[in-house]
Amino acid sequence: MSEPSDLPLPRVLLLTREIPQGANAGSQQLLRALRDYPADRLLVVGPTPVANAELLECEYIAYPLPVTRWIDTRFHTWVNLANSLRLVPQPRRAWLQEIVARFRPELVVTVMDCFSYYSIAARVALKCGLPLLTITMDRPDSFERVTRFWRGVQFDRIGRIYRQAACNLAVSRQMSVWLRRIFNANSEVHYFAPSADIPRGDPAACRTKRNLGRFVLGYAGSLEYGYERQIAALLPELEAAGVTLRIYSAHTKRLPSSSVLDARSFLPVQELWRELISGCDALLLPYPFSHEDASLYRTHFPTKLSEYYTLGLPIFLLGPSYATGIRWGLDHPGSALVVTDRNPEAWRQALLRLKHDPELRVKLAACAQAIATDFFAPAISHRQFHQSFARAAHSSK
Repeated sequence: MSEPSDLPLPRVLLLTREIPQGANAGSQQLLRALRDYPADRLLVVGPTPVANAELLECEYIAYPLPVTRWIDTRFHTWVNLANSLRLVPQPRRAWLQEIVARFRPELVVTVMDCFSYYSIAARVALKCGLPLLTITMDRPDSFERVTRFWRGVQFDRIGRIYRQAACNLAVSRQMSVWLRRIFNANSEVHYFAPSADIPRGDPAACRTKRNLGRFVLGYAGSLEYGYERQIAALLPELEAAGVTLRIYSAHTKRLPSSSVLDARSFLPVQELWRELISGCDALLLPYPFSHEDASLYRTHFPTKLSEYYTLGLPIFLLGPSYATGIRWGLDHPGSALVVTDRNPEAWRQALLRLKHDPELRVKLAACAQAIATDFFAPAISHRQFHQSFARAAHSSK
């Protein structure tokens, strides 16, 4: 028998709503991880790709599901319940069977983010006698909720899919623990990596401020899920510390006006990374200390953390200790300046330390970059991802 590292890469049917494309964070993670996967051994079936989004070189087949249009409406709990009870039929079943027969996959892969898709992927795998591999980036109930009375039914259906799978990949250690506790499902932890061409700045350059003596803290990405709330709370302490916050986001209008807020448009990824390295003295990842999506923070792994750690800048992590991004900093001492205190005075003191201690900035940046080499090296991460596919496909032979 071949060693796991030598197993041939299988023909993969990726049937999921989270298709690999240059769109949201999860889709971009898949795009990066599968860019080097043999295109002739990969077929993507899911929603129609976003217009002009970057795609893989493999074939994409559009399989839109009408029921998904109801998931974001006020009827979502009933739609999610109907899905869990299998009252929603699988559309175009014969067509999908023809697609599978033509491609002859050896493995079915799905992302556990939309029941309408991953339940069909599980049924296809079961009907065709194929192994299934699941990828969990966020808790399956984070965005598809049912009333408390029916939650057991929903979790029973989800648990069956996890236990059917030959392999479950979890985006964090905390997610893996949660899957085991809630669904009695074993899983492997896989940390997604940034793009292979992400630039690496020089930590030694952090001794010198980049903006004529003005200290600039940078943030890039979405302001949803409570991030905007914590940034708004931080603004008075930024003003008191004389620190400018430069934000690259499509949602900056959500923030209150402030003399220290430098709002920029969100940029293409490569341009964004260069801007952060050349224009920011440190990077910010803020979690709200109280939010309705707190359960999401306990298990996810923020996409930007692997990028932040690679760039060679000091990182300021602010938020409750249960958030996985904060937990990462606590578990890797010296790789980020971590503040879990709710007291705004503690936030201000941390900002002043970053601003006035050049040696601290250099040490934090160097340590973070070393951590990135160990955990977020693109070539290693992508190869491990591919070999997870190979092991899962091989498990049925």
